[in-house]
Amino acid sequence: MVLGKMASEVIDQCILEINKNENIEKVKDKLIKPSIAHIYNYLHKYVILFYLSFGFLFLSIIILIFVMIIILNKLNRLDIKVI
Repeated sequence: MVLGKMASEVIDQCILEINKNENIEKVKDKLIKPSIAHIYNYLHKYVILFYLSFGFLFLSIIILIFVMIIILNKLNRLDIKVI
């Protein structure tokens, strides 16, 4: 029971210390910003690869649609029923 009360008091003191403005700034500057920078540096090449892949897929679909339209127009000129 005594140990639980001491642990509760320590946790309350930690929360009070963290909630002070100067400590919040320290946490932001020394923990959050470096973590975000590290994650960004690790993931940015994969994000770029992801966007390039979907861009290539989109471009391929557009080209395929145009080719199909051209082929269908040529077949219609020759009076060949496709559908």
